[in-house]
Amino acid sequence: MLPAPVDIGGDNRGMRIGGGIVLGIVATVVGASAAFWFALSGLIWSGGFAHGYGWEEGESELGVALGVAGLFGWLVLLALAMVTLLAGATRRPRSSRVTATLVVVLSAAVVATLCVLALLTPQPASEYPLPPWNRA
Repeated sequence: MLPAPVDIGGDNRGMRIGGGIVLGIVATVVGASAAFWFALSGLIWSGGFAHGYGWEEGESELGVALGVAGLFGWLVLLALAMVTLLAGATRRPRSSRVTATLVVVLSAAVVATLCVLALLTPQPASEYPLPPWNRA
């Protein structure tokens, strides 16, 4: 005969912490992709938002829209990570609170740094510079 399953007390803290960390990592990857789309679209900060040279006329706006959607997805996934880490028992263990704080702070630091770098990096000079106008 097989032994009966052992009930160890109904606490699934380890699964919640592991799932929250995985959600935080996925959220950070989604936020990093948002920074990638901002950089790819040619959006730069130079005393105010300015568009650099995109691949084509309409593709720059598409890149900005995908970047904004990526930031929204990052926020949603980060909120889900916090809920996963902090939900459950009435008294939350200290490890869950510390992990939730670390996941949010590290993810926010990585995504904010990448977005700032994407917006402040000047675009390289063109391989095919425009000819000087009005010179005959």
